Amino acid sequence: MRDSEDYFNRLLELRRLELKSRTPVALPPDFYEATRRYLQSLEELLSTEIQAHPTSPRTEAIHQLRQRAVGAARDLMEWRMEKISQRAYKRATQGEEPSHLLPEEQSLLAGLSESVLEFGHRFTPYLFPPSPPPNPSPVGGPAPTPPAEAPTATADAPRAGPPSKPVLERAPASSPSGPLVALRILKDGPSVLVGPEESVDLHAEDLLLLPLEKANILVRSGHAEAIHPRLPLGGAGPVKEEPG
Repeated sequence: MRDSEDYFNRLLELRRLELKSRTPVALPPDFYEATRRYLQSLEELLSTEIQAHPTSPRTEAIHQLRQRAVGAARDLMEWRMEKISQRAYKRATQGEEPSHLLPEEQSLLAGLSESVLEFGHRFTPYLFPPSPPPNPSPVGGPAPTPPAEAPTATADAPRAGPPSKPVLERAPASSPSGPLVALRILKDGPSVLVGPEESVDLHAEDLLLLPLEKANILVRSGHAEAIHPRLPLGGAGPVKEEPG
């Protein structure tokens, strides 16, 4: 009984840490198997006590301990799965790998990310990176077609300069307030003024339509990126919605 109480206290501490953290906390390598054995041992102990002393205080104490242990394990599991599910999108789009995941959780995250990526390429391709090129043909397979030779540059052709960060270009105004640009918010930030008497809070992964000048400010500060830098979207004013 003493060992059961010790593991229960350990489970409560892990539950408390998981609740406070925005990312998955570090768990013992054998957490899932150890917790399964612990809850099973409580079930067997309770069954034995009910048969021998169905109304004794010890039986009631074991029953209460089992209920609380199952509740703590369920809470910890639900919070942890929510965090893993939320990070499947970032792993699919940005390759971010959250720390402190056990091997079975990494396998779960990989499967979720593949499903998210497949969904994104099918329904929201403008938010997802292009698919990687196919692997080279194996030995004995058909040889890949060599790429066409690029034309020789002439003296009048401009030289290619160093790559630069895309900059939002000004487009003809499609409304009295000017063009709106679709942005994806990269990180949480303070409120931004989007109209004479209107402001919105910045939250990561939100989509936002802003005038060109305000959009450039958020892009330069690193708080947002343009979904399509050269695509101004017309409208009467800034709105916060999913682009259709």
